[in-house]
Amino acid sequence: MPADPAGLFEVIHHLEMRRPTDLRHKRGTDLEVRQARLRLWSLNRWLHGEVGRGYWFGREGWTTEDWQRYTEREGFETWLGYLEGTPVGYFELVRAREQTRIKCFGLFAHFVGRGLGAHLLTEALERAWQGETQKVVLDTCNLDHPAALPNYLARGMQLARTERLPLNPASAAAQAIREGRCRGAIYNAHNLGGDADNVVK
Repeated sequence: MPADPAGLFEVIHHLEMRRPTDLRHKRGTDLEVRQARLRLWSLNRWLHGEVGRGYWFGREGWTTEDWQRYTEREGFETWLGYLEGTPVGYFELVRAREQTRIKCFGLFAHFVGRGLGAHLLTEALERAWQGETQKVVLDTCNLDHPAALPNYLARGMQLARTERLPLNPASAAAQAIREGRCRGAIYNAHNLGGDADNVVK
């Protein structure tokens, strides 16, 4: 039975890495990572929809112009991971002055559970530290894949702060919960558990 989104919360974790030496590398596959140097907004739209299916919400109503603005801004990069020539996942970087943000990161569902996430994140963080970067940041939340936060922490990212926000009943995430399409963790005031202890409202 789909959950009622009324009274639910989105728990947002803001992560950061302040030194490249904090990166805990993990490899073990023949993963190849290449940058998509020619910007193509429809590629990012497709990647976001496929990789984030059931976990990422909020861009369903984006227009062509929205996607073009998103992908054509200064400092924006798209990288894809390949295994035997087949795309397995991707990440987006946004470089701004001395900070790099990992905007999106994930694997296609078919490749989850094979150890590729740790390898791809290692590659993402190494590339994020290139140039004049002094800090790498990334946000995730309870609606993301359950392996996302443990992977980020295992690679050396630190939890900077956590926010607990009431879920907007009119949001795309709430709609997905009503329709049973949300595959992430669903929190209400009774099952926040340990997350409630580290919340910055």
